[in-house]
Amino acid sequence: MKSSLSQMASEIRVALDKYDRLLLTVIMALAGIAYLVLAAIPKHGDFYTIDYISSYFAMYGPRFLDLLMPVANNGVVYPPTYYILDGCWIKLGSILLGFDIGKLAWYPDTLPGLYLFWSMAINIICLFAFTALAYLCLEDKWLSLLSFGTFAFVSVIVMGQIDVFSALFAFASMLLMLKALESERYRLYVLAGIVALGISAQFKTYGIMLLPVYLAFAFAILKR
Repeated sequence: MKSSLSQMASEIRVALDKYDRLLLTVIMALAGIAYLVLAAIPKHGDFYTIDYISSYFAMYGPRFLDLLMPVANNGVVYPPTYYILDGCWIKLGSILLGFDIGKLAWYPDTLPGLYLFWSMAINIICLFAFTALAYLCLEDKWLSLLSFGTFAFVSVIVMGQIDVFSALFAFASMLLMLKALESERYRLYVLAGIVALGISAQFKTYGIMLLPVYLAFAFAILKR
C-alpha cells in the first residue's frame, strides 16, 4: 500500500514537472484576463483625482499645471511624468473611442466602463511588463506570479494607483545592478541601473530611498 502511494506521488511529481511551464502559463493567462476584466469596475477616489489631473494635460498640453493649480482641490501629489504619460493615453482614447475629455475632467463619477477600462489599460500594460520581466529574469518562474498578488490587486484594481510604474523601473534597476557584478561592461550596467532608479522616482519618489544603497554598491563594484 505504502509502495503504491509512493509510486503514485512520484508519478504526480513527474507529471507536474513535465507540465510545469504550461501550468504556470495558464495560471498567468487567467490572472491577466481577470485583471483586464476588473479594470472596468469603479475605483477608489484616488483614481479619479489622478485622471482629473491627467485630463488637463490631454486638453491643454504643457500649460496644464498653470491652469490646474487654481482649481485643484487636492493639489498635485506626484511628479508630472505620470500625468503627462496618462494624459497622452487619455488623448489617444478620446480620438479612438470618442469620449469627452471635458466630461472626464468635471464629471468623473459618470464615466462609462469603457473609459475606465481604457484609462486603466496603461496601468495593466505596465503590470504585464513587470510580470514578463520577472518571468524572464527570475530563476524560479513561479515567483513571477507574485506580480498579480495582493499588493498589485489593491494598488492597481482597487485604488487605481500608479505604484506599478515605480515598481517596474525599481525592479529593472536592481536587475541591472546585479548584472554589473558579472559583466565586463559593469560601468554601463551601473549607470543604467541608477538611471532606471531615477525613472522609478519620476512616478513615485520612494524609489529614491534606494539611492544610497545603489551608490555604495556601485563604488564597491568600481573599486573591485
